[in-house]
Amino acid sequence: MIHTPIPEALHNVFNAIIYVDIKANTFRSIKNVPYLDGIFETTPDAQMALRLFIKYSVSKNDAKRVTDFFDENTLGERLRGKDYITDTYFSTHYGWIRLWIMPERWGDDGQLEAITICTQKAYAINDKEEVDRSQLDTQYRIVEALAADYFNVYTVRVSTHTFQIVKMEDLVTPELTQYNMQLSQNAVYEPYLESYIDTRVVPEDRAPFKEMVNMENAVNAVNETGEFVFRFRRYVNNNDIHYCMMKVKRLDEDTLLLGFQDIDTVIRKEKEQQQLLADALALTERANRAKTTFLNNMSHDIRTPMNAIIGFTQLAAINEDIPEEVKYYLEKITTSSNHLLSLINDVLDMSRIESGKMTIEASPVHLQDIIRDIRTIVMPEAEAKGMDVLFDTTDMTTDAVFCDELRLKQVLLNIVGNAVKYTPDGGTVSVRVKQSESLNNGFYDYEIHVKDNGIGMSDEFLKHIYEPFTRENSTTTSGIQGTGLGMAITKNIVDMMDGTIIIKSKQGIGSEFIVSLPLCPVDCSLSACAGNSPDAYTADGNITAATGKSVLVVEDNPINTELITRLLQGNGCTVDTAFNGREALEKMKHYADNPYDMIFMDIRMPEMDGMEATKAIRQLDDPRAAKVPIIAVTANAFDEDRKTALAVGMDAYILKPVNFHEINTVMKKFLS
Repeated sequence: MIHTPIPEALHNVFNAIIYVDIKANTFRSIKNVPYLDGIFETTPDAQMALRLFIKYSVSKNDAKRVTDFFDENTLGERLRGKDYITDTYFSTHYGWIRLWIMPERWGDDGQLEAITICTQKAYAINDKEEVDRSQLDTQYRIVEALAADYFNVYTVRVSTHTFQIVKMEDLVTPELTQYNMQLSQNAVYEPYLESYIDTRVVPEDRAPFKEMVNMENAVNAVNETGEFVFRFRRYVNNNDIHYCMMKVKRLDEDTLLLGFQDIDTVIRKEKEQQQLLADALALTERANRAKTTFLNNMSHDIRTPMNAIIGFTQLAAINEDIPEEVKYYLEKITTSSNHLLSLINDVLDMSRIESGKMTIEASPVHLQDIIRDIRTIVMPEAEAKGMDVLFDTTDMTTDAVFCDELRLKQVLLNIVGNAVKYTPDGGTVSVRVKQSESLNNGFYDYEIHVKDNGIGMSDEFLKHIYEPFTRENSTTTSGIQGTGLGMAITKNIVDMMDGTIIIKSKQGIGSEFIVSLPLCPVDCSLSACAGNSPDAYTADGNITAATGKSVLVVEDNPINTELITRLLQGNGCTVDTAFNGREALEKMKHYADNPYDMIFMDIRMPEMDGMEATKAIRQLDDPRAAKVPIIAVTANAFDEDRKTALAVGMDAYILKPVNFHEINTVMKKFLS
């Protein structure tokens, strides 16, 4: 009995099936076409039959290639370890034909002794059609190249809804024989693919797959994009599931090319990579949360004692009876404390920038007030160094604009503060604000020029000035404290405000920083928003509006309570205290008996924190108690904390360590 590898379910796939005993030089036709039967009946010699087949059936252009394909001297090596080899030729009678050679028997010496030869129509060509052979050859080469990476490849004739098999490795199962399809003679497209889908494709993917391979849908998709792909899952090897892809391309106006590709390895690697990325993202998010929690706690825990150190140092410094030597020591404590505070602030700001949590929040402000605040902050150090700091706003005609006051102050304080810091004693720093004459898309262009005659910077350092933790390494700066984060933070803030920074500097001559910002003017009057009018303060810095006012201080740290109490009493206030939010709420419930004009509220406290207390106070039945200004005084330095505090009903947010100027400003705003 002759063995053939062709399953009964696929017996009709091939036009001809011929068994060849190479060792005996004989052959037998298992299935054949009439023309080849006529040739093979003339001789029982396999070699002679092959030569007659090539002479009378294969085109002259393909004759040598087919002869080489059957070369016995190399055939065994080409088939060794393979299930089959294939090639194509152009038949003078049947058009394009694909040849298959499959090994059937190997001898004890490892030599190939028997093969099965199969032929299959690659393209169906109507006898009445005139086909340009070169074009057909080019098309088939494309098909052949594409087929290398696909397990099943078909050409589909759109007009007749028929298809031809170019390559088929994922063999159809016996269930498909119910259609009794003549696969080598233009089988019907839809029933075959639907049967393949029902048999080989996992149930969840069957309905969308059938919708995609519907002839009308397939043609429309190809017309829109030139090709389309559909991913599905199929059963292989005892119900193992592989990810696969069907690609559909157009060969000509009436022919589509369908390729089925196993992409399981690629997809599983993608999923593994996605899982690795997801795990890495989760790890990064956990690390960021841990870092945020650490920085928040660190900031809070350091700011709380810093509040007492800086606050009581300020209180001691205003005492005129202390010796000059003590004043000198207090100045050193203040300088070191402020440096430590700047370190904390810079690290927190850089963390916000890196995590994308720093935002710009525009609100109506007076630029004159911002400039005045900057002058107030930098002048003590400048005066101590005998420096002249000149502020010129004569070229600024529109004072009221929308911008983020906190961030603009931060930018200017970094630049102006650096100018004072890096300019030797007796030097000069000038700050000039210029404004464009006309609006540009609703914005005025403002330029802030900060110029000094200080130590200057090298060209090499200017290339890295915006990099975090970068500082000029020279003998002139070695004794000046700093984190190397100020300009990195400044640059990021200016970028977020859609502005630019230009730096001009020469070592030994000085530097000029030009900050350009587009700011939108406020059309209405902002006189009610002005916060720092000089006549609001008495000569010693106290606020006339605060005299006689009753203030409740809610703070769980006794030292901080004492500090704020002394500061407020110095402004002429009557002060009451509460240890936590619950005590404050109880006091506010008896507001009619003991009314308060203002509350300074800590955030983190035992029993009831400042947020909960504020929400409860805002819901009291007494409308006067519910409307008392509540000012957060806290060591929580993150923007999220400030937003939450304002959202629950607090009116302002002061960050510890507090300074007299901030307390005075907020009291002036809410008590005047």
